[in-house]
Amino acid sequence: KNFRIQSKTKSLYSIYRKLKAGEKLDSIFDLLIVKVVIELYPDSELAMTPEERFAYEKNSCYHILGRVHSIWKPVPGRVKDYIAFPKPNGYQCLHTAVFFGEDADYGMFPVEVQISTVDMQRVAEEGIAAELFSSDSGAPSNSSPRQSSRGDWKLRTMLWLRSIREYCDEFSSESSRDLVDAVRLDLLGNRVFVFTPKGLIIDLPKDSTPVDLAFKVHSDVGYRMIGVKVNGRFVLFDYKLQNADLVKIVTSASAPGPNLEWLKWATTRTARQKIRKFLRARNRTTCAKHGYLRLMDVAQSLGVTVPSNDMLARYLPRISSVMQSSGFPAISTLEDLFVEIDSNAHSEKSESEGLERMILGILDDRGYFAPVSVTSTAANTNATFVRLASCCMPVRGDPIVGIQPHSDAIIDAHRVPCSHVLKILRDRPDQCVGLEWSDKQSDANSGKRDTASLYRVRIFISARDCDGLLSYLAGVITGMGKSIVRSASATDARRIASLSFEIMVEDSYELGKVIERLLACEEVMEVERIGVASKKNLFDESMPVPQVVASDYIRVVSELNLPNDIVDGETEQRRK
Repeated sequence: KNFRIQSKTKSLYSIYRKLKAGEKLDSIFDLLIVKVVIELYPDSELAMTPEERFAYEKNSCYHILGRVHSIWKPVPGRVKDYIAFPKPNGYQCLHTAVFFGEDADYGMFPVEVQISTVDMQRVAEEGIAAELFSSDSGAPSNSSPRQSSRGDWKLRTMLWLRSIREYCDEFSSESSRDLVDAVRLDLLGNRVFVFTPKGLIIDLPKDSTPVDLAFKVHSDVGYRMIGVKVNGRFVLFDYKLQNADLVKIVTSASAPGPNLEWLKWATTRTARQKIRKFLRARNRTTCAKHGYLRLMDVAQSLGVTVPSNDMLARYLPRISSVMQSSGFPAISTLEDLFVEIDSNAHSEKSESEGLERMILGILDDRGYFAPVSVTSTAANTNATFVRLASCCMPVRGDPIVGIQPHSDAIIDAHRVPCSHVLKILRDRPDQCVGLEWSDKQSDANSGKRDTASLYRVRIFISARDCDGLLSYLAGVITGMGKSIVRSASATDARRIASLSFEIMVEDSYELGKVIERLLACEEVMEVERIGVASKKNLFDESMPVPQVVASDYIRVVSELNLPNDIVDGETEQRRK
């Protein structure tokens, strides 16, 4: 046989890294390395096939290992068989450590001996693709000793590239640095080999735990793991696996899955990545459940219909458009919506129940929610949506003024006499925007009512109490074709009944007709249109869900037109 013996010493930087890792200098046995590379003579008279020749070379490595151990005393536990268990990068070699010296007790120092064939050494120096892209790989010869291993190396190259691709897919959402670290530490670091009950050999990085093994086998095995047996005995999840350990993962379909503590036990980046992915998904599911329950609670507290998942899914594009215009992230699923509701509820900067009210307002409006049509560019607005203020509840025909706080994408339309408008005119006139109703009307010829052009309004009725008063007045309103959203009533000690109705009307003219018809009733003493801030409001909540209107019904104008009595009164107030 042809032998080639090489020797080298461990670099100072490698020694420094081991010391930094916690090893002591007297436990480092590879300060001096002797490499033994063997190959049969090309003109050997032995008649062998390429496969037999390659197998003979590998057996020669084991023979030399035995001879080394017979001459020098081996260090216990330092034999590593990378020929039977190659590293993921294709590295094959026999490693052993022996005490070199004359006396078995004194004056000896450890030496690491590495035994390999020429082909193994070539791959170790030039890489796993050396056998595929070498100068003689274009026209291989059947008599070449290396040809016997070429198919084996090709398979290993494919497995190596496949493992790299799996890492790329696993860390696609992370930074490139995480991918490089994972490949460097998990695939190129020191290895440990363990067995499964079915006899499969699992290759893992050094100091791996059963958690790493479970996720190495399959993600579902890791998610369902409830215990682990090593060599027939139950061990903890932080147990450091050793070479030749027989490991059995105990799983259950009802397992709770990983928790944050598993991140301390997992040493490989792939296992930690899968655990973090599971925890994010579970936390997301929990947040979505809390967001859904919060939306339902707000709907019930406001006295509006609790929306179903089908209704939310139907209006999800409209809700997403409104939320984006208000600074929220884009949503594409109901889960995204519920998660954002829960996240917004725990935000310090968010308004209490603001997002929930906006969503319920969109569902209550049922009209097409579209950008506002700007007929004349207003210098102080970049708004894209308009909603009717809940405090004064304007309807078509009312003089309206827009208020746009903090350059938001939504303008709140108020009636001119609204106290909120007067306050803004005094304190922040730059937030006022001119608005006017468009000329769009319901399609009378088609006989269909344009539901998007119906507006909510509240009226207060004072009447002498009698049997069936509430149902009688409600019949008068519905008899005129108006829908009643809700009602409330109370009676004082003088037998004077107070009733509040929230109804849907087309415009202020139709509202006037309803008020006139109610005043014509015998028992009615007073009928008044009220706002939310009115003391005559009998409803429980202080601020209903704002109604959102389409761009066909309100448009922004460049001038802010106010009645003279409002302007004069405001000027007098400033003068005082």
